[in-house]
Formats: sequence, C-alpha cells, structure tokens
Amino acid sequence: MNDYKVVQMPSTIRLNKMSDTYEFRKLTKQELINYYKWYTDIMSERLKILSDTVKSSKGYENWNPDYSSESLEVLGDWFYENAAIRKATKEENDEIYAGMSVKFKDAIELDDWDLTDKTFSLAFDIGMYFANVILKNYPQKIKLIHYIKCGKTNAYYGQPVLEGFGKTVLSPSVIAEVIARHFAEKTKTGGGLKKLYAIWTENIE
Repeated sequence: MNDYKVVQMPSTIRLNKMSDTYEFRKLTKQELINYYKWYTDIMSERLKILSDTVKSSKGYENWNPDYSSESLEVLGDWFYENAAIRKATKEENDEIYAGMSVKFKDAIELDDWDLTDKTFSLAFDIGMYFANVILKNYPQKIKLIHYIKCGKTNAYYGQPVLEGFGKTVLSPSVIAEVIARHFAEKTKTGGGLKKLYAIWTENIE
C-alpha cells in the first residue's frame, strides 16, 4: 500500500469539499471533453495500479480482478480496511461556510474530518473497477458515456457515467466516494460493494 500512486486529476478539476464531489459545471465544453478523454485514456493504468495495490496487501495476495461480482466482495472488504480519514482544518471548513447562504450556515454543522487524499484516489480507482464489472457482464445493455446533453442542472453533468438503467445513470466516481465515506465511518461493511452491484444490475433494462 505504501507504493500506491495517488491519481493526479487534471488541473481544471476541483474537489467540492461540501459535497465531496468534483465540480464539472464550471468547466467549458472543451475542458469537459478533455477530461473525458483523460478518464478513458488513464483507465487501464489506474485499474492495473489498483490490482497491484490490492494484491500486495497481506491477506489479499490471491485476489483475482476478473471483473466478476465475486471479485467485488473481496475488493469491498479490502476497501473497508483501507478507507481512512483525516482531521479537517479550520481553513477548509471556513471555505465551505463562506460559500453557503446565511440560513445554511446556521443550520449545517460540518464534520471535523474528511477522507484522506489516498482514500479519494482509491475511490476513483474502485469506481472505475466497479463500472467495468458491470460493463463486462452486461456489454449489450450498458454503455459508458459522457453525460453532457443532460444539461448543467443535472448532478452528473459532464461526468463519465454508465447508462442502461432506465432513466437513471451511474456515476462511478460518486458511488465509490459515497461508499468510501460509509466505510471510513464504519457505518457499512465491506460487503456493501457487492450489494451495490446487485442493486444496480436489478435495474438494467
């Protein structure tokens, strides 16, 4: 795990600390196109880094990244063990509060912790792997697309998403970041990754 290479996001992509998601609505169309190309180009490298990292961990040497649903169960256990938090700084929370309206400032109490940079990166890689498990098991029904035509009001605007679930799309990055937070807080067990797969694949049309 010490040799894990944290993903370096393009300089145009900024993490929104309030929602723990990357901001895409502020980018130009060309910047979004460049991001999607970067995402697809880097996918093979990031999946290899994830595989090597997991298999170099004690107890996970025999993990088989064969894109089966069973591989998600083991990966979920590993992610649960490795998702980590750090103490949030006053400057970070002040920045978040500065962007809020007065009514929200009075109503919202921010956490005093956040995910580590390494955990955000692991979530990015695991989101890619999760998406590829679905793509490889449902190649005729699920596609990876660039979600631009939906309009800027959509929460997933500009992101790489999977389509084929009716009116719903799956954002690999968002779903992995959500489960990373649950794992870090220990509110879900590692098996949650395989359960998510079962829930999403039930909705394939």
